Amino acid sequence: MKRTTIRRWTFLPLKRFYQLLPQLDRPETAAAVCVSSYPVSEERLCGVLHICRSFSDLTNERAPDAMTEADAEAIASFLDGLPPEIQTVFFCCDGGESRSAAMAAAYLYAHGVRDWPIWNDPAAHPNALVFRRLCTAWSRRPRKSSVALRLWVNRRALRVRIRRARKGK
Repeated sequence: MKRTTIRRWTFLPLKRFYQLLPQLDRPETAAAVCVSSYPVSEERLCGVLHICRSFSDLTNERAPDAMTEADAEAIASFLDGLPPEIQTVFFCCDGGESRSAAMAAAYLYAHGVRDWPIWNDPAAHPNALVFRRLCTAWSRRPRKSSVALRLWVNRRALRVRIRRARKGK
């Protein structure tokens, strides 16, 4: 596996990313991984190095619209091939919380950086299939127990947030 420099990253909804684009000071220093169940408007991504893939937010690997190994390989190759001047990577999907969070977590995990902040974020709900497939594309396939633990931590973070909201904290 080629060692890449960890850049600034964020995951967000595709619509929010479209709104952010005009505000970027130097779009040529940004890259985006855009995933959607719908066609992505590539014209709106001008100035930002990007890859767009189309697959649904499904966790059943046999589902016809789920992320494929080819999707994962293309995304991993794109990210590993980014030039050094790219400073920020945006991971985008329709809702900005499942596929995009999973792509960001897989990127961090596969490159030896702590991915736990994503799993501990109650607003994120990383897609386990996307996480596993991308990690595998980087030859860092996590054990099933490791993915199960991450999903448990994520569900717990959400339960804690809900409990606090009910108590008015």
